[in-house]
Amino acid sequence: MLIGGLLPLLAGADEGTVKGHMIVNGKTVELTHAYAFAQPDSFDKEKEVVRVILSDAPITDEELRHDRDTLDKRAADGSFHAIAIVVGDDMFGHGKSAQGNDIYTSEINGGWINTSGLDKLEMSSMDTKSIAGRAHTDGSHDFENPHVAFDYDVTFKAQIVR
Repeated sequence: MLIGGLLPLLAGADEGTVKGHMIVNGKTVELTHAYAFAQPDSFDKEKEVVRVILSDAPITDEELRHDRDTLDKRAADGSFHAIAIVVGDDMFGHGKSAQGNDIYTSEINGGWINTSGLDKLEMSSMDTKSIAGRAHTDGSHDFENPHVAFDYDVTFKAQIVR
């Protein structure tokens, strides 16, 4: 969940661009909307991470303010699909990496699942104002209960809301 100081800044945030897709149980979903915002690192409050959300439908400012409490509900009915990648410092000191991924789709766990270690992140650029790169998996990954096969490949660029 976002911290209170960031809430007013999301209004009017520029939407970025994304090209690519996610595949869930063989069904391809084109992702067409990109959003990025900075937030404190959950492991080290002195550091910052950037949460990048890539979706097949627009996300309202209100949904972005409370994304972890609202996007799963949209995804659960099958009308919304998204990937949210947390980009932060690589634990080995080699630049930036994907620290985690939220997958939003009705086929998984009531609309949402959090994963780690599936993503490959290739940064094109990142500074205090914007982020760009490619994120993907190295093929399909299987989840259980219920069984779901998932993979994705996207390139994205977005202004970082602070």
